[in-house]
Amino acid sequence: MATIQTIWFWVIILLTTVYAILDGADLGAGILYPFARGDSARKRIISSVAPFWDASEVWLLTAVGALFAAFPVVYAEIFSRLYLPMMAAIFALIFRAISIEFIDKSESPAWKFVFGAMLFIGSALPPVVFGMAAGYLLCGRLVDTFTFLSGALVLFAFVLHGVAFLKVKSRRMFLYSSLAIVVLMAIFGLLAYFKASPMMAHLSSSEATLKTMLVIALIGLPVVVGYTIWFRKAMK
Repeated sequence: MATIQTIWFWVIILLTTVYAILDGADLGAGILYPFARGDSARKRIISSVAPFWDASEVWLLTAVGALFAAFPVVYAEIFSRLYLPMMAAIFALIFRAISIEFIDKSESPAWKFVFGAMLFIGSALPPVVFGMAAGYLLCGRLVDTFTFLSGALVLFAFVLHGVAFLKVKSRRMFLYSSLAIVVLMAIFGLLAYFKASPMMAHLSSSEATLKTMLVIALIGLPVVVGYTIWFRKAMK
């Protein structure tokens, strides 16, 4: 594998890891919403997620965009083989956004139930699909025990991360949860790297394209990181 291809492989793993840490907390909290006791606990979940969910999804868009540009064959494989699950995940994220923005706009119990269900489904489905996509890339089979277990693992990890996120007085717990996600992503990255290395030249864009993208990324990524840090500090 050429050096520039290796760099972009790990850049995409890094972007995905940041997304998993940031939006994984929001998704995990959304999954816990129906199980919260009382309106005050549920409002606390919404108030914890509402300021951050859209900024967190910027990292998902960045990771997917980088995958499309750097490794178009892999992008095409994922979105063709997993077209229906991926579309379901996209609509789930849209429904989650709608529920977060409108769940406290009405006092009607019926509407609160509908938006609560949208929040739960919209938070639970994406991690399952993302985990299945990771499992599929590793084992090469869509209907496989490993693929389904990968989806369940990501769901479980996000739920635990959501618990840590809601424990606002325990930063250490959130740090440990984030480190666990980093370890999981590192393991996935190593396995995927060794599997893809022999055929990486056939999966990636041209070296000229990758080098041009790297220059753009070196300029733009610090801006995104700085904005994310500033925004999260400002919203606390």
